[in-house]
Amino acid sequence: MSVLDAAPVTIPTRTKPIDVWQVGDIVTVGATRWKFRAISRAGKAVLSSMNTSNVEVWWDTTLDLLPKRGA
Repeated sequence: MSVLDAAPVTIPTRTKPIDVWQVGDIVTVGATRWKFRAISRAGKAVLSSMNTSNVEVWWDTTLDLLPKRGA
């Protein structure tokens, strides 16, 4: 039995949402509004706070932890 016989047929990947977030979009989490600064293909996002009291706060997260778009 070779290594190729033991390999899985497909490699599982992160599912991609139909309505995806774009850089520049704003999402509200709790009482804080966040603006997308960067989004990777792997589903990781970098957001910055839009609230005046938290304007210097940046947040690294994954898209599956954020609320759905339009919700």
